[in-house]
Amino acid sequence: VNIKGLNGDLIDQIVKKLEKRGVVYISSEKELSKDLQKYKLPINVKYIHHAMAFSNLFLGDSQSMAVEASMLGVPNIRYNDFAGKINVLNEIENHYGLTNSLGTKYPQKLLDLIDSLLDEQNLKESYQLKRNKMLNDKIDVTAFFVWFIENYPESARIMKENPDYQYNMGSAGFMNMLTPQAYDPTIRWETTTTYNLGLDYGFFDERLT
Repeated sequence: VNIKGLNGDLIDQIVKKLEKRGVVYISSEKELSKDLQKYKLPINVKYIHHAMAFSNLFLGDSQSMAVEASMLGVPNIRYNDFAGKINVLNEIENHYGLTNSLGTKYPQKLLDLIDSLLDEQNLKESYQLKRNKMLNDKIDVTAFFVWFIENYPESARIMKENPDYQYNMGSAGFMNMLTPQAYDPTIRWETTTTYNLGLDYGFFDERLT
């Protein structure tokens, strides 16, 4: 499909820029070049979201990790040719301001955006506030599916007749939670060279995606 993302030359420029700001870590599904090996994130991949949660910025070309960073309230940039084409990321970006996307025709805009974000005062705190607003706007999806399955087929009838019934599965309490406030100053920014292809489905007039 000729979809592009981060490339070697641009990654080198990004690393040089970020090194002036803090510690850089890279996670990648592809083998890193010798020059980038020293930046490899030294943890088991299953702990990747722990590292992400305490980072100051995530930068990559992965759809899923951009969503995950947004759910954690971590400032993030996604750079690939899917920018503007995925509904859930468009909502996260345009309605909540929790992610930033650029297509691969704009490498200089990417470098400028990095500086712009990192120059912003209280960046991480502002993303945490945006995250909490987003979570408070949404239902508790786990509670919804537990209710739907345990009460099927009656639940299917209820949702067909009254789709707004889902809002009984509100976000208060369960979803209004904060990521840890402590941080590890040695874990800062991350870039990735992964590629992702996904499908985006919407239900109940796009209220559940």
